[in-house]
Amino acid sequence: MVEAQSKGDTLIGAGEDSLTVGIGRVGGLAEAQERVRALIAGHSLFGKMWNTLTTLISLASFVVYLVDATRWDSHLYVETCTPFRENPTQIIDFIFNVVLLLNFILKFMAANNKPAFWVNLYSLVDFFTIPPAFVGLVLDRNWLGLRYLRILLLLEVPEVLQQWRILRSGPIISRFKFMLLFLSVVLAGSGFVHLVENTGDPPDFQNVTPITYWHSFYMLIVTMSTVGYGDLYCKTIIGKVFILLYIMGAVSLVARTLPEMREMLRHNNKYGESYKKRYDKHIVVCGHITHYTVDHFLREFLHKDRERTTNNIVFLAEEYPDVEMKALLKSQYAHTKYFQGSPTNPIDLERVKIHDAEVCIVLTDLNNPEPIPVDAETMMCVTTLKDYYGHIRTIVVLRQYDNKKYIQSIPNWNPQRDQVICLGEIQMTLLANSCEAPGFSTLMTNLFMAVGIEQSDEYPMWKNHYILGAGMEIYVVPFSETFINMAFPEAASISYQNLGLVVMGINYITDDASRQILLNPGPDVRVGVGSNAIVLANSSDEAKRLSSYGSEVAIGSFSVSGYDPPVTAGEVELKEAHVPIKRSSTYTKLRDEGKSKTSDDQTQYITDVTGEYHWSPARSMEDADLGTNNNNTENSALRNHAVLCILSTKNCDQTGLVNFVKTFRTTHFNRHELVPIVIVGDGEYLLEEWDAVKYFPEVYVIRGSPLSRSNMRMANLKHCKMCTILSVLPNLAQNRIVWDKDALLCTLNIKHMAFEISESDAHKTQFGNTLPGHRLFPTLTVFDSTNLSCCRIIVRDGRTTGKNVIARKSSSADLRHTNGQSNTESIEEDDLNTPFFLTKAYACGRVFTLEMLDALVSSAFFNCHTMRLVQVMLTGSSSTEMDFFSIGQDMFPGIINQEPKPGNICRIAQISFQSEPLIQYSSECKDYGTIFIWLLKNYGIMCIGINRLLHPLKSAARASKRYVITNPPADFVCMDTDEIFVLKPYGTKRFAVKSKDGQGDTGNALNESSRNETWPNGLSDGNDKPTVISFSF
Repeated sequence: MVEAQSKGDTLIGAGEDSLTVGIGRVGGLAEAQERVRALIAGHSLFGKMWNTLTTLISLASFVVYLVDATRWDSHLYVETCTPFRENPTQIIDFIFNVVLLLNFILKFMAANNKPAFWVNLYSLVDFFTIPPAFVGLVLDRNWLGLRYLRILLLLEVPEVLQQWRILRSGPIISRFKFMLLFLSVVLAGSGFVHLVENTGDPPDFQNVTPITYWHSFYMLIVTMSTVGYGDLYCKTIIGKVFILLYIMGAVSLVARTLPEMREMLRHNNKYGESYKKRYDKHIVVCGHITHYTVDHFLREFLHKDRERTTNNIVFLAEEYPDVEMKALLKSQYAHTKYFQGSPTNPIDLERVKIHDAEVCIVLTDLNNPEPIPVDAETMMCVTTLKDYYGHIRTIVVLRQYDNKKYIQSIPNWNPQRDQVICLGEIQMTLLANSCEAPGFSTLMTNLFMAVGIEQSDEYPMWKNHYILGAGMEIYVVPFSETFINMAFPEAASISYQNLGLVVMGINYITDDASRQILLNPGPDVRVGVGSNAIVLANSSDEAKRLSSYGSEVAIGSFSVSGYDPPVTAGEVELKEAHVPIKRSSTYTKLRDEGKSKTSDDQTQYITDVTGEYHWSPARSMEDADLGTNNNNTENSALRNHAVLCILSTKNCDQTGLVNFVKTFRTTHFNRHELVPIVIVGDGEYLLEEWDAVKYFPEVYVIRGSPLSRSNMRMANLKHCKMCTILSVLPNLAQNRIVWDKDALLCTLNIKHMAFEISESDAHKTQFGNTLPGHRLFPTLTVFDSTNLSCCRIIVRDGRTTGKNVIARKSSSADLRHTNGQSNTESIEEDDLNTPFFLTKAYACGRVFTLEMLDALVSSAFFNCHTMRLVQVMLTGSSSTEMDFFSIGQDMFPGIINQEPKPGNICRIAQISFQSEPLIQYSSECKDYGTIFIWLLKNYGIMCIGINRLLHPLKSAARASKRYVITNPPADFVCMDTDEIFVLKPYGTKRFAVKSKDGQGDTGNALNESSRNETWPNGLSDGNDKPTVISFSF
């Protein structure tokens, strides 16, 4: 029993040992299979070498086949009986097939799916080529047979090259694969035709056609191209059947690879190459690159008035250029290069030589109705660009104001070098300034755009007057040595009198080596070494005359007696609002005289911590809502206020409302001059924007739809100074005609609201024939799309006399549409072929075009201070501190000021000959140069243009239409109805007028404390005509 048990234990132990051995063998086979797979996949260096060796051996075997097939007797015999040892080509081919047999075994071991491996293309090639080599060794015969199939191993060449990282680019790999596929199919087919034609048809093989391999190759090329000359053709039945199948296969092959061929041809062009450096620097333009953006960019950048036009412009875009783009690039071949790629790809940035570029300009899509993803894409592009090369100067175009602070926080962003152009900020501030100075949008646009329009005898007089200033541009040039240590007003007067140049401001170097811009500073600022002049001129050559001006200057022609020697511009310290700037004794005396008369009327007020804006404690929207019972008294007391209607929903994108509000809350205005602002709109939408404006004083809201007349009457629209309509509703409709529906309906609704006024007040209005009982609404309507045809509806309404129309164009098609529709309000319509910048709508300041952004991009490249200059002209200050920590939820207060903020600051305004100080010239014949010098000498006010009535002698129904004349000549005769665009210094009301006997004449002092001068036309309280402004995003 024990003996039997011991035998059983022995058997069990032997079974366990055998199972362990079996498991070990299985594990060893699995490990061996993994190693073989790694070898065949080329994961290791030995695997790469093995794959390369087997591929070369396969191709070498085909070369041996070609040697045997092209011998002199190969067309007679496809099989020879030469002994194996006496046939060197057979020996070489046999050695090759031994190696290929080993490779076949390794592939079989590595294959996961063994049945699929047997029908693999490369396995079939081995089946038909390896066995004949061993059979020939046994039989001492050499048969060509199917050895030509070895050429199909050409298809493995791209994979081998990829393993060695020789081929990396996708287009190159596709192109290479297609070429090898075509070559392998033709060579293999030629081998088959050579075989069957030299063998004949079975069973007797009597119809043999002697033909060489290369004749077969020629025949297949001709057949594949569907030409078929007929000199060579297959005579065997097998050959004819093969040709039929071959043609069908070739057609299907071409059809299958046609999309790939098309894509391959797209990439096989110069747009995929690298930029070759030239003798000068180049600029890179990327972002939203289309025919429209490139056309307008080149038109501004390569304008003849630009200082340099030798720059090489490199466009980097993801899309392949279309026909229009190619034609445009060809027309500017000497200056432009186009490359296909992405600015977020470092390889493409290297292709365009971004390290050697002078600047990189990132454009944006201005027509996309969704600005958030557009700005996100732009910011990602700038982030990648700055991460790749942080020292590149960058000019970026953005849509929304909120994204400006984010892009300025990107690493390697330098505010002194890089510039950002924000569409939302420019739109809102320009609209606000256009409310205060109608026509300012046209004046501002012309100053930064290279228009290049010439006068013509065929044009009416108003158009030639407009063209006088349409070509004016702003240039920054150095002062000549003649002006060093000269007070700025004196330098400006001499430049105007002797050179005919308007020096608007000065660009000087501060103590921290940065540059600061002052527009029309007072005599306490003088020209220092290194200071540049901001000049208004027709061309750069004309502006440069200031730099070469000689020393023979009549110094005594301009003087302000009694002031101390002024300090240089570099010594002016721009500090906080409560820190005064050093001033001359004369200006201080004049200020004190005015202050003694008005100090009783002034109350203490608080500015923000930057000193740039008026500040008040934060209020909740409920406290500022005029619709509540607690604010009814405050509602009825509103006079001469601004009503802002916002057509929106809670899901609409933010418009940057703070840019509109802060324009009227700068400390350039005295506290008593601030215009109350009433915002009417959706409560949930206003709540999102309220955090940005809650610290500004005298800002109220009415939560409700602007389309409701009750809400508009609650806003006391009867006594408002102006009404602005902003439409930010999403443009979801496919038909663009209905995009501006709400803005149009709101405008018509307001225009049909009748407000009673007395007959005694009616004759005091601008239009002498105003009917009692009705109040005129001179309006400024702004549309976003091509809907200028709706202006015809508004204008034909008899109660809308005197309205202005501003349309914001978004595409070249819109511009062409505008040429035919923008002047429907006029009886004498412009010709349909009239250039856009010569239409009445644009000349009168009723059209704002986005092309100004293209002009700003070009101007920003040629002058790195362009955007700061734009900011100074729109807001009166070049401070950027507000963008970083003031606007938003944490707008901190400064200190309490009892007197206005001192400083060399000014703002855009309009003064009329019917009000002070020009009323004394209302009955005289005066020229523009006289007015310019008189205002500059006595008030420190600088004139920059005229806003003239389009039809001054016609009926009052058309008397409100004015067109802009930018910087007319000195001998240009002014009319009594003209309004002058001026740069008005802060505190002008305290400057006394010098009479002929040298005594101060306080009777002609500017009275800014009244509302007459704050708003154009000198309209008085209670009798003014509200301006309705409709704006649609």
